[in-house]
Amino acid sequence: MIDNHINGFDKQQWQDSIATKPYWPVLKQMQDQGYKLDHNALYRGDSFKTLTPRERYFYPTFHTNSLYYIDAVQAQSPQQVFDIGCGMNVWKKFYDNVIGVDPQDPRADIRLDFDRFKQAYIQSAYGLVDSCISIGTMNMFVSIKFLLQNLCDFIKCTKIGYRGYVTINLCGMMSRGTPKEHKEELFGVSNPDAEQVSKYCNAIVEELPGISIIIYDNFITDKFNEYMDGNLRLVFEREV
Repeated sequence: MIDNHINGFDKQQWQDSIATKPYWPVLKQMQDQGYKLDHNALYRGDSFKTLTPRERYFYPTFHTNSLYYIDAVQAQSPQQVFDIGCGMNVWKKFYDNVIGVDPQDPRADIRLDFDRFKQAYIQSAYGLVDSCISIGTMNMFVSIKFLLQNLCDFIKCTKIGYRGYVTINLCGMMSRGTPKEHKEELFGVSNPDAEQVSKYCNAIVEELPGISIIIYDNFITDKFNEYMDGNLRLVFEREV
């Protein structure tokens, strides 16, 4: 069984290095505009008040941890990185090659859902995609029973030799996407605990074909709650 953390996020190392990043001037400008920067691994989505969870993730406190993982995708110098379910398209501020894909938000560069995006950009003859990322949006309302298949589908969005990044909110998946009968089938109980879900997800990631794991962080047993950066995070490089 794989470890919960492989080359995982380290708050102190990240905090020490972030001022050396090419996008530091963007973060500094955000600070000057009143944002607070949070370099913790996990975002607490406990209270949103008048803001949506996604808005709360970005303002008034901007959570920087996602940049650590996206940097690993950018290390392969892809021509373009498609952000699936981009919402406000915030990562475009930090990387010139990010292209936001979202079916609803007007700030997206491409207004398509994931299935139509695959048809237009991946399954077409053009082969336009080098890398894809998806942060806190994939599999939100899908049963955990289909986690392996959905991750395999996402991996196929990235060209061989390039990297992708996907995060999954397992709390949302278990509470809204997974029916009772699937939980009983997979775990033997109708209300599995976080440790059971964590071990199941590790086994799924270990089974993924045709990739090497660049970064893996499983925070399911640390914070099994609703937050936008995902409690399961995987940066992979596609090999076949």
